[in-house]
Amino acid sequence: WGSHESLSPERFAEVVSVVRDKQCVVVFIVDLFDFQGTFLDNLDEIVGSNPVLLAANKVDLLPKSANTAQTIRWIRREIVRRKIKANVHQVNLISSISGSSVENIFNDALELASTPEGRKDIYVIGAANVGKSSFVNRLIQISSRRRERQEESGNDVNLDELSALEDMSLDLDDYLDNSEPVESAELDEDIMDAAEVARAQRRMKKRKNKNGAGISTSRLPGTTLDLIRIEIDDQSSIYDTPGIIMPTQLTHQLLPREMEAVVPSKRISYQSVELKQGKALLIGGLAKVEMLSGKPFFATVYMSKSIQIHPTRADNVENFISQHAGSLISPPFTKERFEELRPFTDHNFRLRGIGFKHASADIVISGLGWLSFTGSGPCELKVSAPDGVAVFMRDPLMQHFAMKNMVKFTGKRFTK
Repeated sequence: WGSHESLSPERFAEVVSVVRDKQCVVVFIVDLFDFQGTFLDNLDEIVGSNPVLLAANKVDLLPKSANTAQTIRWIRREIVRRKIKANVHQVNLISSISGSSVENIFNDALELASTPEGRKDIYVIGAANVGKSSFVNRLIQISSRRRERQEESGNDVNLDELSALEDMSLDLDDYLDNSEPVESAELDEDIMDAAEVARAQRRMKKRKNKNGAGISTSRLPGTTLDLIRIEIDDQSSIYDTPGIIMPTQLTHQLLPREMEAVVPSKRISYQSVELKQGKALLIGGLAKVEMLSGKPFFATVYMSKSIQIHPTRADNVENFISQHAGSLISPPFTKERFEELRPFTDHNFRLRGIGFKHASADIVISGLGWLSFTGSGPCELKVSAPDGVAVFMRDPLMQHFAMKNMVKFTGKRFTK
């Protein structure tokens, strides 16, 4: 995927350079499940002085116990910690798949875009695979419904534009489809209006035998091409910008089947496992967490339930992997793929527990998920992951430790 010209940092910078120089409203989408891994550190350079609405997508993947106000405060602290100077006007938790809060952020964007001189354009930016195209398709659906209501109320409406918007409405089940994604056609100017997108998608739909085609969406990163314009009305448009692949995400190194297992499609069910000195936790064949020193801590795993989690003795890791790679510990699903992802790089962390009611820190493996650690006193951990994957410690996103999610390992599986 990284070889596509529209995904290189240089090409990305070229395409989005228009945002800084234009008076507009920017919707910046990040993946809440991999916030740091999908946050654009050059946000200030991209948006200039334009107002920004930050949309933290995939809130539907978080546990039901996640507190909305607490999560927004956590995001704002992260923005301050990163020394972002951009005018982040508002933080929203959204789900492009369920549509949760998408209309709210659309209304906020339209309000910010309205000026006495007319309405500004809206630019949607973000890294690859954060759900940008699904978000834009939701906006298209909202615009289409509003035009239908205008027509029913007797107001004049451009039926050609309405038809184009309806044709672009996306069957969101395609987001989870394993088949080859249908990509948006490129024009010479690299910009498409609603009618042009609709016509291109109708042609693609006939070739692919699909219904309800929209802007290209896929769980594989990097499938939206260049800059796409969708007219809201006579005054302004929405621009969907290309997503840049973040090379430090584990997903950049995975095959499609492995991606399907690693990227959660449903709400995660987290579990807490006791981790003692001399013990290790295998996260499929993709990472390892080992306690080097300290009193026992509880590690709460926030990852896709398709990833096999297996505790073992630290001195038995290599032997266990040689016997069970691809079976008891997966993904990856073959020993050959496991070897391709090696050697792992070690990352050492020191943390201090603050008691058993509150998590003290998260350790994030970008593109895979995170583990939250709860305990008392100091401890030292070693986290191993494929070379090039970002592994780091942060303040806990889910602060409260839930004893009811404690599990024990019986030798083959976890039980409560």
